Amino acid sequence: MYSSFRSDILKLHSQSRLNHLEVPHALRGPSGEMLFTDYFFTAQKKPYCLVHLSGVHGVEGYLGSLIQQEILRENLENLPFQLVIAHSVNPYGMATMKRTNAANVDLNRNSLADYNIQNPEFAAFNDFLRRGASSDFLKTIPSILRLGIEKTVRSVACGQRDFPDSLFYCGPERQPELAALKNSL
Repeated sequence: MYSSFRSDILKLHSQSRLNHLEVPHALRGPSGEMLFTDYFFTAQKKPYCLVHLSGVHGVEGYLGSLIQQEILRENLENLPFQLVIAHSVNPYGMATMKRTNAANVDLNRNSLADYNIQNPEFAAFNDFLRRGASSDFLKTIPSILRLGIEKTVRSVACGQRDFPDSLFYCGPERQPELAALKNSL
């Protein structure tokens, strides 16, 4: 599916006047296909720039790709800003239908790596989030009551560094996909 979406956006790009930069990734997809992040951008630098990313959470890249395809169908002449479209920031996650990259790192949370996320409250929810068992949920109730809803949501969703096989793992260091994004932008 990844390859067909990439093919579709490349076809639409060929009908536009945007520049294209193709950045290959070290890993291959599940069928052995090469994986890329593609950048489409207006040539003229302007005081303002609109950047549209797709596929930071790999599997969500398909919806992002459809939105980017619609953007490419528009008349992009004489925009009042520079436009940069980054298609499939996490092509491995997109190709394998996973939210994370190959290291199970949530790239959205990894983008906050410089903030050294400390989230000890996540441990209370880890078993439930990994397995989804009702018995594991019952064990979270004391933590939910102690933290309240707002802090519970924050402690689950903000990311964590302690459980590499769990949800919202932000990883120990900046991931290659984000380093490539920064370098390419």
